[in-house]
Amino acid sequence: LTPWLAGVVVAGILAAVMSTVDSQLLVAATAFVEDVLRGAKRLQDKHLLLASRATVVVIALIAGGIAADPRSEVLSMVAYAWAGLGASFGPALLASLYWRRTTEVGLVAGMVAGAATTVAWRNLDGGLFDLYEMVPAFLAGCLAIALCGWIGGRARRGGLERWRGLRRSRSQPLRAHANPFITGFTMPCFTASITSSTSVETFSLSKMR
Repeated sequence: LTPWLAGVVVAGILAAVMSTVDSQLLVAATAFVEDVLRGAKRLQDKHLLLASRATVVVIALIAGGIAADPRSEVLSMVAYAWAGLGASFGPALLASLYWRRTTEVGLVAGMVAGAATTVAWRNLDGGLFDLYEMVPAFLAGCLAIALCGWIGGRARRGGLERWRGLRRSRSQPLRAHANPFITGFTMPCFTASITSSTSVETFSLSKMR
């Protein structure tokens, strides 16, 4: 690449990294302050805010030390984590929105199959097992949901009615017709980090004012 094009590519990579790192730092600091400090001691809000900022610095230093080690394999661990997340919840989310025979048992089976396949595939190597573990794990999750849907029984009436309503009115928000299992369990797993980081930023701004 030419120097200016290489600079654009590197800037894009750094932007993507920073957009993820800042949220993860805020989530980790909030979890420590809210779940550990607030429960163990009765501290004032200003003290909790200082503790949250100090926790961000400490976690950032620890993460920097790990990343500075050339033997740390951070990228490999992140790819492994995302493979488990995508293979566990991806098939369940898609099936709940677009397949009328999806059942609660099928969703649980799909998540278990996706997670188990990710772990098993990770510990095998050579030949076909060099393939990224998300691919076979995602397929295993879809297969488990399909088998439970066709063999293990039909979805409850309420779920089928929501699915038919979704098919009739695609212009309405998907959330209004989604499977109640997925909206009550799967969706929070995807939105937890976003909600947590937003709450931390709001708390910090309110205290700075």
